[in-house]
Amino acid sequence: MANLQNSAPVHSGTALLGNYIMEWAASSGVLSSSAVNLGLGALTGFTETWEKYAAQEANGPAMIEGVATHTLQITFDLFEFWPVNFDNLRGGNFDVETASTSAAFHGTGASTGINAFSTGGKTTLSPGCIKLTNYSFNNGSTSETVIVVYKAYADAGMTLAIKTDSDTDPVNATQWTIIGKLDTARTKGDQLFKIETDLG
Repeated sequence: MANLQNSAPVHSGTALLGNYIMEWAASSGVLSSSAVNLGLGALTGFTETWEKYAAQEANGPAMIEGVATHTLQITFDLFEFWPVNFDNLRGGNFDVETASTSAAFHGTGASTGINAFSTGGKTTLSPGCIKLTNYSFNNGSTSETVIVVYKAYADAGMTLAIKTDSDTDPVNATQWTIIGKLDTARTKGDQLFKIETDLG
């Protein structure tokens, strides 16, 4: 029999299962009805980070210790090519996206129904607000866990995971990194993100 470190029964009603629905609003703050579902995707990482500071005089103990910077990194893959969502994630003023337009570079036979995404040029990045929702089925009922990051920015350019048509999973996912920063207009202790759950 396995030597279990925790001999008490695991409470399955508090287990966080499955992946998340991802929604983005183009302005920071509390998520509004203007938020859009980013489409089929998978949350791949969620990492809270803080850098500490300490004030120490001469050879005495540290008198003051605290958190200097407090951020959050989220990574996810999107499996649908939809330029409107890409533009929103990247600040809404960095790219040019058009849907159902005439093709400029397509070959013969593709003149309408084109989704186009173009980019290039210096600009400021505008924050948005991202909501991550997990629905899991526990003990015969559905539980909901919601994470809201109040002030979020795209942290890196788009990465396209290239696959061959004959791959066992041929979907070319776009990979995204989002950084959450403190929304100092909010109350201290509620400036980075919030997690709400009815698990347990």
